[in-house]
Amino acid sequence: MPRRGENIRKRSDGRWEGRIKEKTLDGKTKYRSLYAHSYGELRKKMNEYASTSKSLQKGEKTVDDIALAWLENKKALLKYSTYVKYKNIYCNHIQKYIGTISSKHFSEDDYSHIIMSEFLDETKLGTLSKSTLNTLKYVLIQIIKQIDPLLDVSIIKNDVASIKTATSPVSVFTETEQTSLMHYLTTDIDIYKLGVIICLFTGMRLGEICALKIEDIDIDNKLIHVQSTVQRLPTEDGKTKLYCMTPKTNSSIRDIPICDYLFNLMVTHLHSDVFLLSHNKPTDPRTMQNKYRKYLQKAGIRYRKFHTLRHSFATKCISNGMDIKCLSEILGHSDVQTTLNKYVHPSLKTKRDSLNKCMSISGQNNGHIPN
Repeated sequence: MPRRGENIRKRSDGRWEGRIKEKTLDGKTKYRSLYAHSYGELRKKMNEYASTSKSLQKGEKTVDDIALAWLENKKALLKYSTYVKYKNIYCNHIQKYIGTISSKHFSEDDYSHIIMSEFLDETKLGTLSKSTLNTLKYVLIQIIKQIDPLLDVSIIKNDVASIKTATSPVSVFTETEQTSLMHYLTTDIDIYKLGVIICLFTGMRLGEICALKIEDIDIDNKLIHVQSTVQRLPTEDGKTKLYCMTPKTNSSIRDIPICDYLFNLMVTHLHSDVFLLSHNKPTDPRTMQNKYRKYLQKAGIRYRKFHTLRHSFATKCISNGMDIKCLSEILGHSDVQTTLNKYVHPSLKTKRDSLNKCMSISGQNNGHIPN
């Protein structure tokens, strides 16, 4: 790569990158990268940064000071899981670029290179999920507004809107795999096996099953009232803790009908304690995942994430003709499009049968072309 000056290089994407050595609060050395479209512009930014660093030694607030204060304020207003998500986004995607900059000298140039490095870098295109990208955009804009409400954030809104996001391939269990799994789970069934079966027959999320209470199961009306979820989240001391909270959205608080087969299995495993799976405390999702992994192994089925049970439930429902709106409400989605785009994946057989049905000629349903 061509270089000019100390710690300056021209990148393959045409931008110039300059690296500056600095000391962290704990005395360690780290490097900060600055970016520009020309060598002269980069030298100017590096000189300005050096000048800003001297100002910070006199006690000026940094972007980090303002961002962390904003996060602390949000902590009192948001669900703890949302606060953790915002903090992780800031620490993993934003802090390293602008955290040490003086808030008095913060400009559009400072956050434009976040757009280039985190959003538009060719090595990262399509690697961020839509949810992560939207959260990153929101957190960055909110921090900028805290620094200076007059700064133009349109570059963030416009550039992020055009970015291609990562789409994870959705996996489902085949009918044969589901049959093998059910055969194993219903042999010497225990409470954890029942948890897996409930997901396969209701599409409930892992955290929702781990938080399921006996009182949430309505025997008289054959319903499951979904009103809690469990997550293991980091605490301020660097450890983790189980948090039992309301589900991710208002739509996730829902009633799910229990089919007759599942109902007959569940009534034999009800007890007088609080939680269905772990009696007097919510189940750790990690425990449930470990059990699930072993069940797949013993059933001779290739491992896929626990969420695959939910995908499989949705796919089976749509393949058997369930109304999309009905399925969307059972899954706890806020709109039908989420169900259609993310969870419903008709099998090749379903597509073929539907096509044959739509394309059949009146009086010729056997597939033969009339003479």
